[in-house]
Amino acid sequence: MLKTVLIALVTCLVLGSTASALFLRDALREQKAAQDAMIARNIEAGARVMELEQQVAELEARVHELAEYNANLNQRLDSTYAPTEVRGMADFPVLRGMARHGDTVESFARREGTNPDVILALNPWLRGRREPMVDYQTVWIPKVPRS
Repeated sequence: MLKTVLIALVTCLVLGSTASALFLRDALREQKAAQDAMIARNIEAGARVMELEQQVAELEARVHELAEYNANLNQRLDSTYAPTEVRGMADFPVLRGMARHGDTVESFARREGTNPDVILALNPWLRGRREPMVDYQTVWIPKVPRS
């Protein structure tokens, strides 16, 4: 398009049409100004894209860091629920387990690898198989013999 305008401008100048030449010159200036403005907008957009890419990279690194932190917290939380031996002079055939939030006797027994009837027999204060247990509630579970 620029070549076409230049050729028309040169043709008008050669043929002597001053008004046409001036019109074409002004059109060429406007087109050049529009191109310069577009280039400036593209440069600004490119800079903004680079800023956003940097922010995305920082946020992705933060997400990765928080995911690792969350995994560590979950591992620590799981360890607090792990059954522990009952210490004392006698070797009791039970372990002390902890109920998790939302546990029922059935879900607790399933997670600990035992039967709900056994859990209810060892813990007579529990109300029933499907009654919700309290988070961190101490529950007796049978000790699994070591092989």
